[in-house]
Amino acid sequence: MATTDESIRKTSYTPKHVTIPDSFLTTTPPDAKPIIVTPIDFAAASLPQYKDYYAVVLDNVLSPSECAQLLSLAEQSVKEPDPETGDPWTPALVSYGVGLEALVTEYRNSHRIIWDNDEVARRLLERCFEAEGMRERLSVIAGERCRGVLGRLGVERGRRWKIVKLNERLRFLRYTRGQFFKEPGDDYDDF
Repeated sequence: MATTDESIRKTSYTPKHVTIPDSFLTTTPPDAKPIIVTPIDFAAASLPQYKDYYAVVLDNVLSPSECAQLLSLAEQSVKEPDPETGDPWTPALVSYGVGLEALVTEYRNSHRIIWDNDEVARRLLERCFEAEGMRERLSVIAGERCRGVLGRLGVERGRRWKIVKLNERLRFLRYTRGQFFKEPGDDYDDF
């Protein structure tokens, strides 16, 4: 992949303070639906190499009105919108090593907002815990293999993980017609 040294930059995100309404993600909005929990059976999903791993998909964690409000709060958090358009969404960069990133539009062509907010992450986890059985299931994960820091294998069978928080780095991606994020392949093995 062709990336010039000039396109590589240090990763830096400094959000603007945004006041989070007390009711945001702490009350049930009128357009809420029950959260649906779908466990992933990796062996049946043609990914047998992950058969001992634990994963679920949670649908309806946020209602449509909460999604709109969350996007609005994220947009408000952007310290420096595009000077020409005022758009808070900036081109999505690609990780280029620890603390580095680069604009590589032939690999990733989309826009993003990155917002570090521990309070919203805490409320999101609490909402996930509202799904039937999730508080009990996610409060301690024992027996399955889990990935730890930076994706390294962190826990083998018989060990236990306790989930205490979500990553406070919230990432919002926006794709418009023609934009994409390619799957890693031979041309992109450096990532």
